Order: sequence, then C-alpha cells, then structure tokens
Amino acid sequence: MIRVAYRSRQTVSVAATYTAGGAIFCVSYSNTQFRGLGTNAALNALQYSGTAVLSRVSASLRYQATPFLRFGTSFDYTAGGSVNGKEGAKYEQVNLGAAYSLSKATDLYVTGAFQHASGTDSLGRPAVAAIGYITPSTTNKQVVVSAGIKHTF
Repeated sequence: MIRVAYRSRQTVSVAATYTAGGAIFCVSYSNTQFRGLGTNAALNALQYSGTAVLSRVSASLRYQATPFLRFGTSFDYTAGGSVNGKEGAKYEQVNLGAAYSLSKATDLYVTGAFQHASGTDSLGRPAVAAIGYITPSTTNKQVVVSAGIKHTF
C-alpha cells in the first residue's frame, strides 16, 4: 500500500431516498479532493504533487419482500481525475445481495459484486479492479461472492 501525505481533504456529497411500500430507492453523489499532495517528503517516494479528485455516483434499491426476506442491488460509478494528461481511472461496480432473518438478531446472507476498471491509475498504469476488502485484481475485472451468518448482540 502506498501512503501519501496531503494538506487537506474536502468531500461534498448529496443523497436522496424514496420509500414506496417495501422498497427503498437511494441515489447519491460525492466529490472528494485531496489537496496539497506530497506535503511530507518522507511519505512521498513517487513525488506526487497537486490535487487528486474522485467523483462517485451511486444508485441502490432495497426491497423487503417478506418480514424475513430482503433483497438489494446497487450500481456505483467512480471517476478519478486525469493522470499526467491521461484519462483517470474509472470504476463501475454492480452489487447484489439477499438476507433471510432467522431471528431479530441473526441473519443468513449472500452478496455478490462485479467491478470493471478502465483508464489510468495514480501510478500511471492501466487501472485494475479493486473491490473494497480483498486483494486487487491483476486485471480490469473482479468478481466477489460471499455468504455467511450475521449475529448482533
């Protein structure tokens, strides 16, 4: 993991939700700017400078089919600013999930995500898919499926 110091971070976001029966729709937009990159030379081996910008648009739908069963889906689009005059990285991700409540505190769940990356990453290389909590792909596509039991105390 590469760490780079920055002077300030600014995030602006807006979101809206709409509920209709058992369905909840949500859309959101955010813009994050990391300003003053490279302010600490010890953390800047790659000589970053300037400002990095990430914009994200997201839409989701959650549906409570029965008191015990719910489904959800979402689409996320993230775009990074240009890198040395090349098109910045872009990430498109589709998520699907379902949960079944065994009790008030215990759910069975299954989720899946597919991500496609394009453009140039912050190192000037072709962007690779990188779904949140797992090792980034070596290609521009990645699929993750997980299932489990969630218990809250």
